Amino acid sequence: MNTVNIKKVNFTAFDFETATYDRMPCQLGLVVVREGIPVEEKEFLIKPPGNKYDSGCSRIHGITPKKTELYQEFNEMWNEIKPYFHHELMVAHNADFDIDVLHKTCEFYNLDMVRTLCFFDTMPIFNNRSLSDVTLALKMNFENHHNALSDARACAEIYIKYLKGVDLIALKYPERKIRNKSINKKVFNSNSKISGDAKKQDLSAVEDTNNLFYNKKIVISGIFENYPNRNDLALLLKKYGAKINGSISKNTDIFITGSDWGPKKMEKVELLQKDGYEIKIMDEDDLMNELINIYGKERNC
Repeated sequence: MNTVNIKKVNFTAFDFETATYDRMPCQLGLVVVREGIPVEEKEFLIKPPGNKYDSGCSRIHGITPKKTELYQEFNEMWNEIKPYFHHELMVAHNADFDIDVLHKTCEFYNLDMVRTLCFFDTMPIFNNRSLSDVTLALKMNFENHHNALSDARACAEIYIKYLKGVDLIALKYPERKIRNKSINKKVFNSNSKISGDAKKQDLSAVEDTNNLFYNKKIVISGIFENYPNRNDLALLLKKYGAKINGSISKNTDIFITGSDWGPKKMEKVELLQKDGYEIKIMDEDDLMNELINIYGKERNC
């Protein structure tokens, strides 16, 4: 890629951590960059509505009701937060998640949505890899993952490296399967169950029916780097009209696999495929690419 004049680069990197599966925020990190240099950092602890948390979310970032009970809710601090987004290029890694948090929270509190210059997602640039994978590939010092400010700092740094012309082809990422086993296993063991709510299909709530997952019967299996809590993924697919099932059958349309997927499920899929049933198999790369495509249709810069 052609490098840019970094002295003309101005943006704000941001990251949300969420308290609930429906993505109410409990923390926001912001890093303001002017002329290619970080000039301001801001971290907000946010009390979610009713100070309620889903335990799976707390396991990921370590924020609990006790830590936020004395803080304000999002609407009470909106006047302080909003100027950071106003007419600004906002950069995030896996931006569909963070923008969805922002939109849902503004809708929940009936707040006017910000007028940004544009949202930019760094994830597609780096082969749809997680923030931790990218920082490892770039040999960055990245600590305290899933702290919103720490993640925003990392996002700002990798975007600056990209603009300066980092060799994307030469980057060597850690092996996903090995890394998933060592890092995400504990989270997965305690957060692998898909809730009854996620399994209840609701086509009436789908805004755009022209997506791959609409009215499809989907089975999810394995450990997902971008969705350590598998219920989050199920709820997201439900949003797009999917019917989430627990077992493979002749009616299954899509089998989505992370690492350590169930071999018996895969064996059944392959047998059904041989019998002429068209079951699409998607790994996490395929999944993320499709979600990014859907997001791009929903919110173009």
